[in-house]
Amino acid sequence: MKKTRFTEEQMVTILREADERPVPEVAKKHGVSAPTIYAWRKHFGTLDPADIKRLRHLEHENGRLKKIVADRDLEIDVLKEITRKKPTCRDATPTPAMKVVPSPCESPGPRSAITGATSPEKNRPEYRPRGTPHCCPAATMELEHAR
Repeated sequence: MKKTRFTEEQMVTILREADERPVPEVAKKHGVSAPTIYAWRKHFGTLDPADIKRLRHLEHENGRLKKIVADRDLEIDVLKEITRKKPTCRDATPTPAMKVVPSPCESPGPRSAITGATSPEKNRPEYRPRGTPHCCPAATMELEHAR
């Protein structure tokens, strides 16, 4: 974007001068074209130089507030996505309403005194017919609600 030779306050001062004298004369004095002065008039209207500072401050504050609102909207969307997500076995935390059923797959089984490893028979998942509770509290809760 092209940088202008005049600040906004200077543009408004030139406009106020153009209100009192003919536009071509003021344009020639300040080294700008008459259409430029008309474009400034269209943009700034009847503002005073002091109003320009206030306007710039308000625009800056408005931009800052828009960023804050955008960040809040993003946080709200993320929180909605988190609460909408169905809990899985790993991220489910039991609540007082959930009935926690102890499961054999929660404990690794007896450890060997020599190596510290668990026996392979105990690490193998046991066979469960359909409808029996899983080790996960969320799955247990779903089964209890389905009954």
